[in-house]
Amino acid sequence: MEGLGLRDDWQAVINSLRNIADIYDSVNRVISFNTDIFFRVEALTGCLRDGDRVLDLGCGTGVFGRVALSLRPGLGDVVMADFLAEMLARVGDDGRTHRVQGVFEHLPFRDSCFDLVIMGFSLRDSLRLEEAVEEVNRVSKADGGRFTVVDLGKPDSRVRSTIIGLYWRVFAPLLAALYLGRRGLEVAKIYPTYRRHPRTSRLKSLISRYFGSVAVSERMLGGVVIVRALNPLKGRSPQA
Repeated sequence: MEGLGLRDDWQAVINSLRNIADIYDSVNRVISFNTDIFFRVEALTGCLRDGDRVLDLGCGTGVFGRVALSLRPGLGDVVMADFLAEMLARVGDDGRTHRVQGVFEHLPFRDSCFDLVIMGFSLRDSLRLEEAVEEVNRVSKADGGRFTVVDLGKPDSRVRSTIIGLYWRVFAPLLAALYLGRRGLEVAKIYPTYRRHPRTSRLKSLISRYFGSVAVSERMLGGVVIVRALNPLKGRSPQA
C-alpha cells in the first residue's frame, strides 16, 4: 500500500480547487451529467441514524453534509472539514453545522468522536491515502463507527479504466469549458487524482485494513464507486 495518494501532485490539485471554489458545485453538476447528488443520496441511504455525529471530510462547499441533513433531519452535529478556507467560506451557517479547517492526514479531533465519517468525491485528493484512512479509523467510534465514501472509481478492468481515464483527461475539461468558460479547463487537474487513485479492489483492500466490514459498489461502468465500511479496527495493528 506504499505510495498511495497524490504526493507530488497534491499542491497542484489543491491550487486548482482553490481557483474554482466559486464555481465548484456547477463544475460537479456538469462533469457528472447531473448525477453527483443522486450518487451521494444512494451512498447515504441506510447509513444515517438519528443523533449521529457526522464528519463530512473534504466537504468542499458542504453538499454531502447538507444531503445527509435533508435525508435525516434528526442527525446530531455535522462537522464540515476541508483544507481550503475558500471552500469552507461557501458552506454557510445554518446552525446545524460546524466548520473546521484541516488536512485528512492530521485531523484536529479527538479519538472515537464520530458515529459516521462521509467523503464525497474527496478521498482521492488525499496527500497520503493510507494515512487519511488511518485517521478516519482513529476518529470513528470504536463501537458502531461507520465510513461512507462516494468517489471516482478506477475499475480493475484495464479497458474500462482506460476509457474512464480518457474521459477525465480530455472530455471532462472540454465539457466544463463549454458550459462554464475557460476556468472549466481547471477540471484537467482531476486527471492526476484519477491516475494516482488505486483500482477498486486495491481501495477495498486498503480500507479493509482499518475497518471490519467493507462493501463496495460500482456505478457508471465502474467510473463511480460507493464504499460503506463498518466498525473500525481499534487497538490492533492494521490487517495485512
